[in-house]
Amino acid sequence: MTPHGDASRFAPSSRLRKVLLVAAEYRGLAKVGGLADVAADLSATLVRKGLDVLVVLPGYPAIPVDSPPLAVLNVPFAGRVFQAALHRTQAGPFVLRNDEFFSRFDSVYVDSSQRGRGPFEDDAQRFAFFCRALSVACESVPLFDGIDVLHCHDWHTGPLVALARLSGTSLKLARSGILLTIHNLDYQGIRPIHGDAHDSYPSFLSWYPDVGPAMLAHPAAKVLYDPRYPHCYNPLRAAIRLSDRVNTVSPTYAREITRSDDPARSFSGGRGLESDLATLSAAGYLSGILNGLDYDAHDPLALDPPFGPDLPAWQTARRQHKAALWHSLSIAEPGIPLPPLDQFLARPLAVSVGRLARQKVSLLLEPVSSADAPGPTVLAELARRDISFLLLGAGELLSPIARAFDDHSRPGLGLLPRFDSALAARLYAAADLFVMPSDFEPCGLSQLISMRFGALPVASAVGGLLDTVTPDRTGFLFRTGTRAESASAFLAALDQALALWRTRPADWKAMQVEAMRARFSWDGAADRYLELYAQTVASRG
Repeated sequence: MTPHGDASRFAPSSRLRKVLLVAAEYRGLAKVGGLADVAADLSATLVRKGLDVLVVLPGYPAIPVDSPPLAVLNVPFAGRVFQAALHRTQAGPFVLRNDEFFSRFDSVYVDSSQRGRGPFEDDAQRFAFFCRALSVACESVPLFDGIDVLHCHDWHTGPLVALARLSGTSLKLARSGILLTIHNLDYQGIRPIHGDAHDSYPSFLSWYPDVGPAMLAHPAAKVLYDPRYPHCYNPLRAAIRLSDRVNTVSPTYAREITRSDDPARSFSGGRGLESDLATLSAAGYLSGILNGLDYDAHDPLALDPPFGPDLPAWQTARRQHKAALWHSLSIAEPGIPLPPLDQFLARPLAVSVGRLARQKVSLLLEPVSSADAPGPTVLAELARRDISFLLLGAGELLSPIARAFDDHSRPGLGLLPRFDSALAARLYAAADLFVMPSDFEPCGLSQLISMRFGALPVASAVGGLLDTVTPDRTGFLFRTGTRAESASAFLAALDQALALWRTRPADWKAMQVEAMRARFSWDGAADRYLELYAQTVASRG
């Protein structure tokens, strides 16, 4: 399977040598979602291909820094001058540390609403400071000389693009090509243009009183404004309009975001930015590059016992992992109701691993409507089936999901309310089915991991799920529509999978083999990124 096309089409530009990759996450240092994996795996692959890649992220307090700073920067911000220390981590990326903006929080992202503040208020100012600090570093620290391409990821880096293109103070970055990668258009970091507060910096002009007025007077300043909220700054929209090229993390998602949202049919499109994105797409400046998977990091051959499609008796080994999961849950999770081991092994095991966000799992709470009235929820219907279902995760929907599990408690139905990478690995190795009823999914890595381990996805036919799961060959897809239609379609796809598992074991095994052999490599994805880098360099003349 070669989803990324023919890499031989890429002819490296002699001008392309050095890339600055900026992100809010990086696996091994700061991880919340797939952005961390992309930043780590893409940069490592590009380095193997001979590119000089500098990765910079904020200096969160959990990131260890043992050496003295490479530089201490004076950063104009909010009418004051703050200091930011540039360090290199043992993992390779660089971080910019400042206690005022990052050490006060023990997480990558801050839920401002829980602190009685406005949407994105804390994170917007933190990342606005980070971007200003990095713009200063790029002007003053020789390490950043000669940047050919600035590769920015998501809204957190939007202020850096605006500073590079509109402020007149980032002269070196202004000469670089800029590529923006959108991982999830649902988050845009929108804040007011104007607004002051005594104890915080809630607005664009409160962050940048020295350069903000000139930026707002720039001929291109209209791109700083959100198209729906005329008094608000939208860092993602600004980055989309000011970058030389924009991409997202799957071809289907790149098409979806050029269309308007349709809440009645549960369709998430451009989230208010579809006009900008459609314009870019028509001009050939918007593309979709499917994320890859680190197959060495997710390798069933490294397990005990190992298994894989080319090993004899691999089904027996997977059954051993299923039994081992039962034993570990029996000991470590006394609150999870489990059937006897023989029943657990005789039933299909469906699992879900990930954030309990509306995007990901809200369909489980949706009533299954009949001709007369709303019926039981999807989770209640799932509980009626002769399967085991384990859900591992935490997030905004944890409370209603937990109540739903309590309402339908039975052996084999269990919620594991946390993030736990070790337990997630055991679930992948033991499961027969992997449930992904996402409303939208820009790419998704969970389905790639589950296929690698022979757990067949039951997933929505959206975004990267449609681009990676082949119906009736490597998994089961269902089409979304209204909430009621999506609920019914999900259960129909699940029933199709269960019928195949029970009545056609040879066909089931063949699907598992094909799923385990599917490959979505970072090598091919990196070649596509190199193409985009070359285009951004060419666009700057």
